[in-house]
Amino acid sequence: MIDSRPVRLGVRRRRECTVCQQRFSTVEAELPPEVRVGKARGRPSEPFQPEKILRLLRRLSKDGALSEDEVDTILSAVVNRIRRNSAGLVESRAIAAIIAEILGKDFPRIARRFLADYDGAIPAAKSSRGEAAAVQRELPLME
Repeated sequence: MIDSRPVRLGVRRRRECTVCQQRFSTVEAELPPEVRVGKARGRPSEPFQPEKILRLLRRLSKDGALSEDEVDTILSAVVNRIRRNSAGLVESRAIAAIIAEILGKDFPRIARRFLADYDGAIPAAKSSRGEAAAVQRELPLME
């Protein structure tokens, strides 16, 4: 193996054939433990689908605010945090709070856009929908 790096939903490995020395890439998908997403208002839970987060990040960056590499990095961070911290079930509101927090570190303008579009995206410590504005104020301003 020559190189290994994380990609959207797995690991990309650059390899070289020991016989002909030709190089090729493989992508190894991770087999995560089953995580389910709890829904609001008594709706049934559903399997966690990282593809939904990927679509969201692409929609937020449609104006070129995020590169594909940045989208991959943010997606990996969100998915890893969800899988690491969930005990098999994670609330959709908690996922939104994780996305807002990770975006807020390096991309506060995009985090604000996300918070404005998703009224439930407030940290679990915040209890009312009206406090989304308070979360937005906590994010640093762009230069």
